[in-house]
Amino acid sequence: MSQKEISMEQQEKQDHIKKVLRNWVRALIVTTLIFALAVTITLYFKPLYYMDMKHYKLSETYGVSEEEIKANYNALISYNTLLFDDELEFPTLEMSEEGRIHFREVKSIFTNLQWAGLICLILLTPILTQAQYKKDYDWLKYAGGLCIGIPVIVGLLMLISWDNVFVWFHKLFFRNDYWMFDPNTDPIIQFLPDGFFLHCGLMIAALILLGAAGCLFGYHRAQIWIRSKRPSSVPQKKK
Repeated sequence: MSQKEISMEQQEKQDHIKKVLRNWVRALIVTTLIFALAVTITLYFKPLYYMDMKHYKLSETYGVSEEEIKANYNALISYNTLLFDDELEFPTLEMSEEGRIHFREVKSIFTNLQWAGLICLILLTPILTQAQYKKDYDWLKYAGGLCIGIPVIVGLLMLISWDNVFVWFHKLFFRNDYWMFDPNTDPIIQFLPDGFFLHCGLMIAALILLGAAGCLFGYHRAQIWIRSKRPSSVPQKKK
């Protein structure tokens, strides 16, 4: 093999590595976007909480009207929106300083995730433009795989022990124990049963899997489109 051929082969390997890395970066951007959308949609999907409120009979258990429970829950959700700058105040419930600090930390996580989703959404435009120009959609396949793997792993852990996953999650994201609410000082915790958080986790996982299906379907359709654009190798018969 000549020096020129060796150099060409090395260049091809380098180009291939760059292409794979580029596609993985794109896949991570798309996966982050899907994850952010799944969490944000679940956060704002109030009917899920309203169904659990009835399922767990919170009104009957704690002697509070459903309207009052909804009002306090809605205040918490509004507080976690991206452009909400005021302090959290529950319409009818007290809150400790530790509880207020914890909710600030929760808001920071949600708002950072929403900003990350918006940034990834903006980045998606040049990604799609370049993918169409280069006819390279492998990043959709990678993103689909990531979006399947993440909820499957987390889902298995939840099935094994939801309580341990719940505790592990809080220890991972919080550097204090303020999330361990005392119902006497932070009565809002009475209206946020563990089962509700489990259902939120399941909804997030379902939405991420839906995103994975969309990525894989998009990859499949892109491959069909790319093949249709290739010139036919079959010579035309003379008339």
